Amino acid sequence: PGESTSLRISISASAQPDTTAAQLTLDASKPRYRLDGFGGNDNASPTDNNWAYYEAQDRDGSNLRREFLLARQIQDLGIPYVISIWRMPKWFYPDPTKASGKLHVTPELWPELVELIGTYLTYAKNKYGVEPDLFCFNEANIGVDVLLTAEEHRDALKLLGAHFDKLGLKTRMILADATGPRGTHTYALPAAADPEAMKYVGAVAFHSWGGGSAADYSAWGDLAERLKLPLLVTELGVDAGAWRTRAFDSYLYALREVSMYQE
Repeated sequence: PGESTSLRISISASAQPDTTAAQLTLDASKPRYRLDGFGGNDNASPTDNNWAYYEAQDRDGSNLRREFLLARQIQDLGIPYVISIWRMPKWFYPDPTKASGKLHVTPELWPELVELIGTYLTYAKNKYGVEPDLFCFNEANIGVDVLLTAEEHRDALKLLGAHFDKLGLKTRMILADATGPRGTHTYALPAAADPEAMKYVGAVAFHSWGGGSAADYSAWGDLAERLKLPLLVTELGVDAGAWRTRAFDSYLYALREVSMYQE
């Protein structure tokens, strides 16, 4: 009693790998879904294209030129690609003083927005010979950064799709591009039920952030299968913010990602 002592120990883990042969049974009579791929962001008149402005902005070292050159590099490699809108000029929103994110487009400015997007794509085609395969607003179901209701999303498909056709562009629209797989397939349903909107859709897409159940993934697969369109996971990962943390480089996080790929 009253005495103290200390002990220092070293602990290491060891394990023998399980080399037992694995058995895989494949039931070829019950095919599921085809997964086509996954990825990993002017003037006052809506009838007049301001080509002089584009020429002035497209200069050596500019972000605009880098975007066009990157698109051409991807296209030359034969890789299908999506062009996606995130932030827009604040004057497109009802209250330009608010920060971007979760903001609707001012209704009367949609013609101007359509003209802006069409001008960008036409310039890219004419000057650099590039045409994206698909177009979308990024995660518009939650507003990153443009917020569209399911009905507004349906109407945007028709508005932009018709304009792309008028301009002779091959670019098709993406249905949904929704955040996360959990119950989000319902966001696509109003557009999926509209034949006029579906004329312009080239693929169905969602992002995998947070993961989902087998039923969640099946709901997306069923929708794409019913519409006879490819299903894309246009952003694939477990945690959209993991890159900001040390966990992103961990073995455990890598296993979580691999598990999600398999799911």
